[in-house]
Amino acid sequence: MSRYRTTVDFIHLSRAYDKKAMFEALAKNIRFQVEILNPHRKNIESIMEFVKQVDSNYHKLKRKGDADSIFLGTTLHSHIASDLRSMIVLALTDHSYQLNIIMRHFIESFIMSLWADIASNFRGSFNYFLDPEEWKPYRSRQRVTWDFDRRFPNRSIKERLERIRLINMLPEEGKAFYGKYFSSATSCDLTLLLSLPICETCMKDHKDEINYKEFHLDPKIRKTGREDKHAVYKTDFGFVCCFCGKQKLTQGFAMGIPETSDMLDMLVSISEDRLTLDIRMLQKLYNWLSEEYVHFSTTHHPDTKPSSYDFGGKNVVIWGLDGVLFCIGILRPLMNYYFEKMEIETRQKSL
Repeated sequence: MSRYRTTVDFIHLSRAYDKKAMFEALAKNIRFQVEILNPHRKNIESIMEFVKQVDSNYHKLKRKGDADSIFLGTTLHSHIASDLRSMIVLALTDHSYQLNIIMRHFIESFIMSLWADIASNFRGSFNYFLDPEEWKPYRSRQRVTWDFDRRFPNRSIKERLERIRLINMLPEEGKAFYGKYFSSATSCDLTLLLSLPICETCMKDHKDEINYKEFHLDPKIRKTGREDKHAVYKTDFGFVCCFCGKQKLTQGFAMGIPETSDMLDMLVSISEDRLTLDIRMLQKLYNWLSEEYVHFSTTHHPDTKPSSYDFGGKNVVIWGLDGVLFCIGILRPLMNYYFEKMEIETRQKSL
């Protein structure tokens, strides 16, 4: 964690038992006088309490040797804490417009962490997203979606899950099946779920445009209906090339890359119903920040405080630290659920 020294120091400040000492240490960390922070003390203490809860739960539940497989472990100590620290500084210097730009990145880091860890059951199957070189240059060519999209045939995760259910003749449907699948699937099953099989011809024609790996399955294993010797579930994805659409025996695969909206749709489908409203509210906030602050034709001028906006029945002004705390309020139940799932997985690994 030495490369995240500034951010890690910020996280450690939240662990202080004495709030006065924490506040003084924070002022020193962000190079401000305590007097400048005092008018915002209540909001800043709430933000630091959130950092403390996330950090303490993560360290309490992660098992020794699991650090590399937990997506949140990396994003918390790099992007998430750094974004919160930056937002505090920007609010103190009346740069709330820029704060909202950072908030969008903050939300995106949380969405990716929730999706990657919950969907992989904390096994690190989707941690290739932690290395931008593995996926960013190939984002358009290796796109996968949650629902069916005619622009990307054979790439719907939802349709693949239904195919797995039918091939394996499982009676459960919908959330009942998703719960069973994601709790019992191996890392190999999850890799297959998001993989994009590629034929030999497409390997040659698109070798610089697609990040693929050659893969030759033993015919004996294929006869069992499985596409990996460590897979629990039978699949037949490898009989169609996802890049030319032709039915043929493929010779490799590339990892699929979902958009943030697909991650959110998937989280709604695989999580408990009580979280649907929170996920959709987070999505609404993320979309609003994208449209109003990040893309080129933004609505608001940097010096203009926005009007209130309806976020699922709540009219809120997203501006300054109050906006940050509204965002954190949406994230709290999602993080509680995340750590509930993490605790269950940790107990199962200990058996």
